[in-house]
Amino acid sequence: TLSKEQKEFVTSEKVMYQSLDGLDERVSGIVQHINLACNKLKKTEEGKQKFVMIKVTKLNQSHMDFERLVKDAMTQLSRNFEDQLKELWDSLKGQIENLITQQNDSLQINQKEILTHQIGTHY
Repeated sequence: TLSKEQKEFVTSEKVMYQSLDGLDERVSGIVQHINLACNKLKKTEEGKQKFVMIKVTKLNQSHMDFERLVKDAMTQLSRNFEDQLKELWDSLKGQIENLITQQNDSLQINQKEILTHQIGTHY
């Protein structure tokens, strides 16, 4: 059986992993695996010490996994944001170029009309 401290430790760890649940199922898989291993280990005194050491190591590892997941998510977000900005800019640039082309076309048409009109009146 576990001591009161070990039970509290495991409970607090379970809460932590439940919050990680949606983020990375691999982490919860690793936790189950380690919990099974710990159940076998904790029967001996030496096993109890190993049990606590593994738990602490696992907590540190899961914290790093969590940080990595958050970092990856942030990177993905900023990458998406940059892509969206670029798409928006390209689209705006395209629209502006189209407007300029249209303006130029209509200006040329007007100039042709003026020229034809002038030539027509002279001759």
